[in-house]
Amino acid sequence: MASKGKISTSVREEVLPEENIPNVGEEVTVEDLRDKELEQVFKALEKVKGAPSKEQYHSWMEEYHGGIYVTVYSPTEIFFFRTLKWFEYKEIKRLAADHDDPNAFFDEMLLERCVIWPALPASNLGAIAAGTIPTLSAQVQRASNFMSEQEAYSIVISPV
Repeated sequence: MASKGKISTSVREEVLPEENIPNVGEEVTVEDLRDKELEQVFKALEKVKGAPSKEQYHSWMEEYHGGIYVTVYSPTEIFFFRTLKWFEYKEIKRLAADHDDPNAFFDEMLLERCVIWPALPASNLGAIAAGTIPTLSAQVQRASNFMSEQEAYSIVISPV
């Protein structure tokens, strides 16, 4: 028999509450929504020692030409990352080929290079929830324009 219990809100909803959802008919730009979400992220980060400030985020935006992404797993698991460059991808793939578990090694090296905060040296990844590593790696890859063939074809604009 299935147990009954209260359905909890998602972790994302804890950090990014419903007040960020626009009302019906309200005109809101993508930038407005992003700014509201970022405000909530920085509010949650106020409680985290050594967390980046808004100023640091804007500095990274300049340094990485706007290619900074934020993902929220819980109020204490917030990651800032940049995209992977082609030369980095080739180097990591080459190094991964020599390991017993090339996929895990690839994910670890990708995160070590692309996660800006918190620092994720491969030696510290053992303390992170197991699913975080491949999931965060997939997010970095997607932000770096890796996608399925179907997704790639869906964004092509063909001539009339």
